[in-house]
Amino acid sequence: MEEYIQDMQDKATILEGLLEAIHYLDNEGQANAKTALICIAREHSHALNIGLDSVNVPELREAKQEDLV
Repeated sequence: MEEYIQDMQDKATILEGLLEAIHYLDNEGQANAKTALICIAREHSHALNIGLDSVNVPELREAKQEDLV
């Protein structure tokens, strides 16, 4: 479980860095680079959202499967 939480934190850290870069590029007027980073940030936020869904958290998923048995 600890490894799973670390993975989610890593994804959140990457997302934060991407958003910071987008903010910087926005101030510099770099629209094309900003658009590319927005696409990458969206993918990371989606992965983070899916990963944090209680259905996908390993210990919660295992507990739900045990309840079904």
